[in-house]
Amino acid sequence: MRLLLFTLAFATLVVSPACRKRPEPAPASTPIVDSVAASTPASVQQISQALQSYMQNNSDFPKDLKVLVDMRLLPNLPPPPPGKQYVIDRKAVTVSLANQ
Repeated sequence: MRLLLFTLAFATLVVSPACRKRPEPAPASTPIVDSVAASTPASVQQISQALQSYMQNNSDFPKDLKVLVDMRLLPNLPPPPPGKQYVIDRKAVTVSLANQ
């Protein structure tokens, strides 16, 4: 009898805290975003700013984005996410990511 009561008391102590744990709700303002897309906006924005600086000084588009590094407008050209490539939008004078 004592063994049974001891077992029940022990089981209650072990199981009880686990039952009280509730998952924290996700913040309502956190959008679900592709992790690859979330990791690149700063790079794309930085490259776009370098492109705009290049355009102000040269009045023409560079032959490729590596020129921005050669002209020291960018410290380096970060690699695009897998399956993506950098594309120059000539109308908006910005850089964006596109599927390869």
